Amino acid sequence: MKKIKGLVVNIQRYSIHDGPGIRTVVFMKGCPLRCKWCSNPEAIKSTREIFWQEDKCIGCLTCLTVCPVKAVRISGEKKIFIDQSICNLNELCIKNCPSGALDIFGYEMTVDEVIDIVKKDLSYYDVSGGGITLSGGEVMHQFKFAVELLKKCKAEKINTAIETTGYSDWNKMEELLKYTDLVFYDLKSMDEEIHKATTGVSNKIILENLVKLDKLNINFIIRMPFIPGVNDTSQNAHMMIDFFSKCKSEITLQILPFHKYGSYKYKLLKIPFEMEDVEMPKQTELEKFKAYFKGTNVKVEIGGR
Repeated sequence: MKKIKGLVVNIQRYSIHDGPGIRTVVFMKGCPLRCKWCSNPEAIKSTREIFWQEDKCIGCLTCLTVCPVKAVRISGEKKIFIDQSICNLNELCIKNCPSGALDIFGYEMTVDEVIDIVKKDLSYYDVSGGGITLSGGEVMHQFKFAVELLKKCKAEKINTAIETTGYSDWNKMEELLKYTDLVFYDLKSMDEEIHKATTGVSNKIILENLVKLDKLNINFIIRMPFIPGVNDTSQNAHMMIDFFSKCKSEITLQILPFHKYGSYKYKLLKIPFEMEDVEMPKQTELEKFKAYFKGTNVKVEIGGR
């Protein structure tokens, strides 16, 4: 039987911000959204991507000579450019780079290979109530891999969590939820036009799936990236309050302040970071937004705390 493989960007052990206890977070590659503020741009595309690190490059140009398809080129100011449109990912440039200036985002892994890493910290999960969290990218983008991975985790009695945009076929999501203990459900904006303009997709399916999720007996937490000029308005807050008032579950909303910690990855991938000039929100702005929910059925946490 052929083993299911997934494309993983990173596996982060000892995480304490993505679910209860000490957790191992598996960042999966591929996402249907194109959020302008995304802090993991390396997880957007569904294919592996080679990148060049200027600070490590010694200018030997070995990468140009070993690439059989001529995807490695010199652009202005003697900078290395990888033409992703013709790169066949043979990794010869990476293997032959003497200074380690070339690397790749995305590794093919089997379910068992991921499980072997996750199981290294079983003792930490036991004492802290931790486990595994699947993140991305979008978990549902690699549905079969995610299902098999969570199935095996449940068989090992490992607590499971996922972080999702909610932009998915409901039948697939419902299947994955059978093996999920906790869901982090992202809400970017309640306004459909703003959502389209800033993420590239409508929020209709996302909200419909959230209504369905609310009817199930599964713990979930809403996460909202707090983006100045996008979703920080009283209008967005009151639309959320109205939506949550119809939910049967107790609602926890985590407000995650916009940051630029991932901006360097845009440079590595040679793609523009459209939020470069946006200021990170002040604490007073976060508290003001939180205050809109006072007296409602929504428990609000800033930064997940």
